[in-house]
Amino acid sequence: MFQAVKGFKKEDFKYVAAEIGEEISLNITIAGLKGLILYSNEYKNDPEFGQEFLRNVVSERKLQEA
Repeated sequence: MFQAVKGFKKEDFKYVAAEIGEEISLNITIAGLKGLILYSNEYKNDPEFGQEFLRNVVSERKLQEA
């Protein structure tokens, strides 16, 4: 999943995890966020949706930064 999306930041993973209903601790690492997403029911049920959602989040953030 994460190889398909380039240029992601921790905030992107936090947003995706929150949107799919995962609880996020304040001191979570990027690896922890990846695990939350990969092992979530949302991702397990539809991995392509998870990939596309993360791709869209990264694209939107980059547009806002430009």
